[in-house]
Amino acid sequence: MPKQIKYTKEMILSTGIEMIRESGIEIISARNIAKRLNSSSQPLFSYFSNMDDLKNELRKEADKLYSRYIEEGLKENIPFKAAGIKFIQFAKEEPQLFKFLFLQKNDDNLVSLNYLPNTDSNADVILETVIKEYGLSKEDAKKLYNHLTIYTFGIASLLANGSISFDLKEINILLSDMFLSLIKNYKSNK
Repeated sequence: MPKQIKYTKEMILSTGIEMIRESGIEIISARNIAKRLNSSSQPLFSYFSNMDDLKNELRKEADKLYSRYIEEGLKENIPFKAAGIKFIQFAKEEPQLFKFLFLQKNDDNLVSLNYLPNTDSNADVILETVIKEYGLSKEDAKKLYNHLTIYTFGIASLLANGSISFDLKEINILLSDMFLSLIKNYKSNK
């Protein structure tokens, strides 16, 4: 009779996500996950061909958690602003997952910014909201989105790294001030 597999793919991924939450992506290795599961590394390689495969699946799982934040924001009265606040909230509440998804070093040891409007799956919905709600052209809406993405990403990165400590009320004020300044600028240039 074949030996039963004690751990499922979902259990391995869940364990990996918890380990990233606690200590960051650097902790992820076959040996460390196996140790956490009180197992050998064999079950991991029953589901994943190698560590890169496992990390790619962990990234998908982390992205699902992040997407829940953004989906909540997009249901709010002011989806554009709420999505930005939810992005920052994700960084504040899940700093290690934020770093894993958005602040990975590349081969040149430079941090790559993986959150830009052209890669965000929610960008089209957000842009349409900005165009409709504020009467901007698509070009100006994209510029506004780019500016606020950089600003929002900066706040989120500082929070995730523990460099600042803002509460959601302060974040709301900061984003409102920046948004109002930019929208005034775009409307006055018409």
